[in-house]
Amino acid sequence: MKKIVLFLCFVAFATICYSQGISKSQTDDFTGKKVVYTTWDQLNSSGLSCKNVLLFRFRLENENQYFHLNWVSDKIVSVSEGESVMFKLKDGTLVKFNNTSSVIASKGGGSTNVTCKDSYGVSLVLKTDDLSVFANESNPIVKVRIYTTDGYVDIDIKDKNATKLSTRKEAQHENSS
Repeated sequence: MKKIVLFLCFVAFATICYSQGISKSQTDDFTGKKVVYTTWDQLNSSGLSCKNVLLFRFRLENENQYFHLNWVSDKIVSVSEGESVMFKLKDGTLVKFNNTSSVIASKGGGSTNVTCKDSYGVSLVLKTDDLSVFANESNPIVKVRIYTTDGYVDIDIKDKNATKLSTRKEAQHENSS
């Protein structure tokens, strides 16, 4: 129950301050569990090329926290279940999440609107017990590594987007005190 309250506090503050709203909030009719999805936000872009665009949102379901990461790439890729997605923070700390199911890129697969709808992409669901690793705004994400069946891809995060996750996590931490 504490996780639900903390997550909802985080989502409420993010909605007010950072325009990341709730796209879905409901209680399952059979289990009584709360399901909450935030709206998508951009973590990385590449201008008009639709290469290595990263979008993210959070999900709370059955008291589990999930980090959704959509990746628009310029080629067909696949990411296996259990494959790692790593985030490198400014101080060199590495944060690792695992993909929950196998995915193969499809046209429009990583896009959340008409932008990049003709590019290939994947939608990754990363399960985590603790998103507080992004809580320090002075230690933002600088790079993301996504492991695919063909190796890995490193994506540099632009300074203007680097603190989006940490700012939201800092807000959640302050509201949970």
